[in-house]
Amino acid sequence: MRLVRPWAPFIPEEYLRRIPVVGRVGISLPNGHRVRLKTDGYDYVTSSLYWNGLGGYEPGTIRLFLRLLSRADVFIDIGANTGLYALIAAAENSCRQVYAFEPVPRIFQALERNIRLNGFRNCQPHCLAVGDYDGEVRLFIPPGMIPSGATTNSMSPPHKSPPVAIPVAQVKLDTFISTRGIDKVDLIKIDTETTEPRGLQGAISTL
Repeated sequence: MRLVRPWAPFIPEEYLRRIPVVGRVGISLPNGHRVRLKTDGYDYVTSSLYWNGLGGYEPGTIRLFLRLLSRADVFIDIGANTGLYALIAAAENSCRQVYAFEPVPRIFQALERNIRLNGFRNCQPHCLAVGDYDGEVRLFIPPGMIPSGATTNSMSPPHKSPPVAIPVAQVKLDTFISTRGIDKVDLIKIDTETTEPRGLQGAISTL
């Protein structure tokens, strides 16, 4: 991998995806802080960061996110996956409170692992879906994606191949905020693969 890495900007992404990245990956933030992630070879996000640095995954969104973070003391990451946005927020300001939600158990384990790897005490992971009611919901996972850090899991079934459905716990953001006694929320990132309106519906009081 190390021999290929200097040439990554010149190699088409579809070829880079075929090379598994295993182990710890460190990325540098603009303010000099560093974030570390650990991957078992199935985490697409971390692989992209390994090959191309912080600009390797959603570069435009990351740039905007960093600007918005400067005014955020409390950040909520809904659909955290393995934690890139939550980790950046926690690293960028140790006084910032970060709440990260990821409902897929295996991916949640990777999220927890990454938080521990960085030693962040200001980042709280929660194995919950965020939606428009408190209770249980079915989460649809594309076939073949269960062992990976897939970014296409959703509470809406896909239109093509039959998905695998697993039951997961769900909470309204309003419920979470009120029961935790959180007095303000400055920034929310939500990426739940088409069910974002449900998450916002359950956050009306907070918004």
